[in-house]
Amino acid sequence: MALYVITFATASVRTLGLGALNMWNSRSFSKEGSRILLVFSLVVMFFTSFLQVKEFYKVNKPEIMEAGAAVDRLTPKDAWVIAPYNGDTAFLYQTKRWGWPAIDDSIDKIIERGADYYVSVSLTDTDTKMFKERFLTIEETPSYILLDLHKRL
Repeated sequence: MALYVITFATASVRTLGLGALNMWNSRSFSKEGSRILLVFSLVVMFFTSFLQVKEFYKVNKPEIMEAGAAVDRLTPKDAWVIAPYNGDTAFLYQTKRWGWPAIDDSIDKIIERGADYYVSVSLTDTDTKMFKERFLTIEETPSYILLDLHKRL
């Protein structure tokens, strides 16, 4: 990975830098024209990059934001949360807590490792149904469920 960064990423940055420097100090074309073209090209480059990258930060499921706000409102700031979302940490990020983005072991072992709450936006999921029968429900809406893993039924 370091070799890739040193070889390819550095080469791209150097090429851009040398090209920009040559355009800025151009003697073949009008100085003002080449500088305007350079600035315009850089603005277009950054704008199109921004348009591509911003898609990675879109939340495609508003329920995770709603559930995350509920966790933030109803649990202590130092609580550890299980927030399964197919292993994606986007849901866990919305809770503003440390924890697990997936159930990678038995629930009892995860509780032993420090889990305090379970939150899910998949109300029909097998794990969610099973945990709902075992642990106290703090809040349930049509969008999400929040369970206290230290209070058994």
